[in-house]
Amino acid sequence: MCWHGRRWLLLLGAGIVCLGDLSVWAEEAPPQQQQQVQPRHGFRVAQPEMLPLPGFYMLRMENVQKELNLTPEQLAQLTELSKAYSEQVRADQEIWKNWQKMTPEERSAKTAEQRQRYAQRVQDVRQQVEKILQPSQLKTLQQIVLRTQGWWVLYQPQIQETLGLSQEQKQQLADIRQKMFEELQEVQKRAFERAYAVLQKEQQEKLLQEVQKRPH
Repeated sequence: MCWHGRRWLLLLGAGIVCLGDLSVWAEEAPPQQQQQVQPRHGFRVAQPEMLPLPGFYMLRMENVQKELNLTPEQLAQLTELSKAYSEQVRADQEIWKNWQKMTPEERSAKTAEQRQRYAQRVQDVRQQVEKILQPSQLKTLQQIVLRTQGWWVLYQPQIQETLGLSQEQKQQLADIRQKMFEELQEVQKRAFERAYAVLQKEQQEKLLQEVQKRPH
C-alpha cells in the first residue's frame, strides 16, 4: 500500500469512534451522586436552562421536544419544574456536610432518610410531568425511550432470559446489531471523507501529524 493510502487509513481510523458504547442510559442516582447527564449520539440540548429531571432526561433534547410537539407553555412549565427540582437537590447537599463527624448509626439513618426523600421527590416530579404533558405525548415519549434504551436492553443476558428468547431470536438480534454496526461505519466513513475534504492541504498534513502523536 502506498504512503498516501496508509495515511488515509490512519486518519480514517482515528475518525471512526468506538461503536460499542452507543447506549444512552441515564441512571437515577441519589441526589449527592447526581451529575448533569449529557445527551449523546445525535441528541442536542435545546434549552440549557431546562435542567435534568429524574426519569425524564430526554425532555431536554431538541429532537425529542420536536417529536412531542411541545408548546412554549409546556416548555416553560417543564423548565420551572426542573429549576425547582434542582434547587431541592442543591439544598440537600447541606445534609452531607457533616458526614465525617457522624457516627455509623447517624450515617445509616441519614442515608435512609435521604433515600426516602429522593424517592418521594422523583414520584412528585413524575406526577407533575404527567400533568404538563398530554396523554398522547407521554405515550410518544415512552416509545422514544423504548427505541433508544430498550434496543440495548434486549442484548443484556438477564433480560433475554427474562423474556425467554430462543437461540434463533438471539441470533436474529445479533445479526441485526452487526448489520447496524456496518451501516454506521459506512455512514461515519462518508462523513469523515466530507469533513476531511473541507481542510486545506496544509491543514490535512497538520491533522495527520496530530493523529500520529496519539496512541493507537
